[in-house]
Amino acid sequence: MPPGQETTPLVGFALPAFPTRIYSRLQPKVSTGNLVKLQHARRAKAHGTPNHGRATGVTLLELLTVLAVIAVLLVVAVPSFVSLTQTNRVAGEINALSGDLQFARAEAIKEGLPVSICASSNGTSCLGATTSTWNTGWIVFSDANGNKVVNAGDLVLRRQIPWKSTDTFTAADGSGNAVGAVSYSRDGFAINLAGTVTWTLHTQPVNTAAGRCVILNIVGRQQVQPC
Repeated sequence: MPPGQETTPLVGFALPAFPTRIYSRLQPKVSTGNLVKLQHARRAKAHGTPNHGRATGVTLLELLTVLAVIAVLLVVAVPSFVSLTQTNRVAGEINALSGDLQFARAEAIKEGLPVSICASSNGTSCLGATTSTWNTGWIVFSDANGNKVVNAGDLVLRRQIPWKSTDTFTAADGSGNAVGAVSYSRDGFAINLAGTVTWTLHTQPVNTAAGRCVILNIVGRQQVQPC
């Protein structure tokens, strides 16, 4: 700096101002419509509102994957469910007969007179001693003369209504002869029984694993087993 020349401290400085025309050209062009859309999008994002302008859904691959998983579950689960349903139904049907056989024997011992159980479709009379079908229902009755027929004065003690299922339930003795009635004596023995009586229950449709049998011997004892 030349001697004798004073300096003034620099307090601030200003950038040269752009002309208004040049500055406006540097601004991005935003139309009124686009500005409104931008404002709506910002508001939707702030309030968690879904943007309906964007397509949503699943892809074809995702849909096929879900369908494949459902198909596998059906193949595995449906047979198991059917088998479980049949097993539970058979258990109920077998337990009904087993319980009534025990009841008939206990009543014969308690009352000191014969008590019979026979296949019946009307709840008042027997279908016959040589009838093998028991899914039509049965009755337990006091049988004073032990002839396995409901006579005047005989009292029906229990009734089993016909089954709603199509399961088959048949009875035969040790020689294969049909059995439609069984009588218990006052000492609890089965009267005039040829060896054993077997009630065989098969499901419809047939499921061998769910089949059950009730086997009654001459002394009046029974057992339930697969058959």
